[in-house]
Amino acid sequence: MARARLLCGSRLMLLALIMGVLMAGSTRTAAQEGDKTVWAQSGASTVLAASTIWVDATSFCGTGGGTNNCNGASFDFCTVVSKALTQLLSVSPAGGVVDARGVLPFGAGTEPCSSDPFVPLETLSLNPPVTILLPAYNIELNPTSGAGSGTWVLPNNVRLVGTGFQTVLLGAATCCYTAGYLIDMGSLTCSTGYTGIGIEHLQVVTQALATTPSTYYGGIDNECAGEGSYVSDVKISGNPSTPTALGAVGLMIGAGAVNSGPYTDIYVVAAPGNTCGSSYPSNVSCVSVLTQTRGIHGISCLGSEATGASSVSAGILVNASNNSIEDVHVESFYDGVALNDTSLGAINNIFVSNVSAGDTGACPSGGVVNAVHVYSGVTNATITEVSNINKPAYSIEDDVTGAKVENCNGTGCAFPITSGLYVLGGSEGSTAGQYTRLATTPANPTVYGGSSTVVPVWGVGSTLPSGSCYIPGTLLSYTSTGGGIYACTSGGSWAALP
Repeated sequence: MARARLLCGSRLMLLALIMGVLMAGSTRTAAQEGDKTVWAQSGASTVLAASTIWVDATSFCGTGGGTNNCNGASFDFCTVVSKALTQLLSVSPAGGVVDARGVLPFGAGTEPCSSDPFVPLETLSLNPPVTILLPAYNIELNPTSGAGSGTWVLPNNVRLVGTGFQTVLLGAATCCYTAGYLIDMGSLTCSTGYTGIGIEHLQVVTQALATTPSTYYGGIDNECAGEGSYVSDVKISGNPSTPTALGAVGLMIGAGAVNSGPYTDIYVVAAPGNTCGSSYPSNVSCVSVLTQTRGIHGISCLGSEATGASSVSAGILVNASNNSIEDVHVESFYDGVALNDTSLGAINNIFVSNVSAGDTGACPSGGVVNAVHVYSGVTNATITEVSNINKPAYSIEDDVTGAKVENCNGTGCAFPITSGLYVLGGSEGSTAGQYTRLATTPANPTVYGGSSTVVPVWGVGSTLPSGSCYIPGTLLSYTSTGGGIYACTSGGSWAALP
């Protein structure tokens, strides 16, 4: 009985302690401009104190702050965030978190933003790491004082974190933006070595008018942010309700963004492919890469009839060495992935993997002609698992050597053809057109390609090759009883190797 009374008393004491902590926490959080508390030392006692690294931005919705009232004609989302940033830096110069998830207007509509919310950070010579949590709402970055004033220019070490595609950074329809983009990762002058800029879990929507080219602008531009800078789980598009197209590249990775990335889980709608017509820009792209990065891993890229029919359009442009492009789905662009399409100079060490290409909807000329297009000046490129559902079309077109891994135009082969492995090495000696190459490409079991497919391959099968062949140098390992290796000769026939 004594032990039972002791246990009962201990539980009551524990319950009382918990209730005291909760009441103390409630009192402290109601008195501070923030919703987090921490344990702190006060003399000989340990007490609950306001967190200096977490500020609740809703406290600044009202004119004087602390009213939690986000209504009224004077409400401006970016003004609220700017005040919260000022408060954060005043109590925590080392940075922290501004929680703006609760900054919501009353009723429907968008949250206006007519000023640069990052001014408190831009005035510092050394930017501390700051994370800004954005609400599940539309935030309109609307220029009010001339061209370019609406662009968000993210300083060093700033991370924008949304709540998924419910967080929408919305551009205006009637004006233009700095250098043609809604979001800049660092200043375009690259006067500072920008690092640690991140954008994740949100949408970027432009509203450029399809009939007014002067209003065209793109989504995100990273010209200068290098190490530790990235974009992840982000959708970039024109306004789907109009519908309008992107007026520039969805994601631009400029020459100064060396070693940025990886760029992961990107979804770009460059033009509304479910709407037939050629009034949309034909030279837009989902992503353009102009420097060495840590790769683009996971991207869906949708175009339209205009981009699919234009030979100058490509979904993903890679015009720099030392890049990897993996897990790609492209619809309705002339080229799905284009390597060195602008011939800015020789590029090398490129890895492309798992690319599927096709068309969008029932619009004519809306498919992908070349799932991967290797332009001149490329060496040391490895391309694996590329397929193109269009017919006729190519999985890989290599302008360096003239090789084409064509799609299945005849009978007796799988549809679509997947490239397997295609490796383009370096030039062999001084002879023009001589390159080290390796290819393993499933095709017709006896022909191994068509008359326009000029890349030798090595195949494996149990069917004895017969009849004519197209590609001298092609090998087949015949695996049935008494099998061996057969080669396609210059005369266009199969011969068993001794």
